[in-house]
Amino acid sequence: MTLFTGLDLGQVSDPTAMAVIDASGPVDERLCLVRHLERWPLGSKYTSIADDMEAMMGKPALEGSALIVDHTGVGRGVVDVFREKPILSRLHAVTITGGSKVTRENLDWHVPKKDLVAVVQVLLEAGRLKIAPQLAEAQTLIRELANFQMKITQAGNDTYGAWREGTHDDGSPPIEFGSR
Repeated sequence: MTLFTGLDLGQVSDPTAMAVIDASGPVDERLCLVRHLERWPLGSKYTSIADDMEAMMGKPALEGSALIVDHTGVGRGVVDVFREKPILSRLHAVTITGGSKVTRENLDWHVPKKDLVAVVQVLLEAGRLKIAPQLAEAQTLIRELANFQMKITQAGNDTYGAWREGTHDDGSPPIEFGSR
């Protein structure tokens, strides 16, 4: 079992969201089980979210989990707030790009959006991405994945927006953290 904790830092019109995924098996057969989902209310302060993440990442249920933070829109300053907390200091900061290759400098990554979309699409189509249905945000995630589409513009560029396929449950329990 390998745990990954992903955090998408929201801004004005989108909430900050977190997902914990339990990945098992060889990469080409990997099963990814979404064990925990959480969203913070719009307007939540990044410092409060960093405090919440510090508390969650310190719990035994997430021991050894990699923390991956999308900081595409919010910038390095917000990631620096998170990295000031010792338990979060080794987080991987990801900038989602329109480029064509993955680059990395220490714990900072630049990843093409098309690569991220392709991985999720393959997992969904192969039935290898499963969401525990009892999670409070499960239906929201399923709806978002179902509405996600890729379009090719007349200029030949790919754009992504609000997947055509839902998900299935494996019956595994979610990871419980208790209240914040």
